[in-house]
Amino acid sequence: MGTPFPSSIGVSRLEESDVTEPTKTSNQEKWVGDQMKKRADKLQSSAFEYVPSMANVIALLNDTPRILKNSPEYFHAISKFTTEAHRQAFVLLADPETRALWIKHDYGFTNYM
Repeated sequence: MGTPFPSSIGVSRLEESDVTEPTKTSNQEKWVGDQMKKRADKLQSSAFEYVPSMANVIALLNDTPRILKNSPEYFHAISKFTTEAHRQAFVLLADPETRALWIKHDYGFTNYM
């Protein structure tokens, strides 16, 4: 049985064929560790193949409630989007309200420290 992931980011399910049985020469702990690493490697390579463009994240930003266009928070978010990891995080957040809270939290943390 595979592990489901959102299809919106192009991640597929892990298949039973991805798991191999332990051999008589390997010990159970090594086998479990090898299987966990194999699954983690597959998930990592799949989850981060999609890198949203600056245009895509700005379109999402424009539809984000409580983040006014041309506000300091708006421009702070745009400056964060120059980093690939921040664009991915923003797109992967569950909904527009969560995205707004993420921006507001990061903006407040950056400007009060």
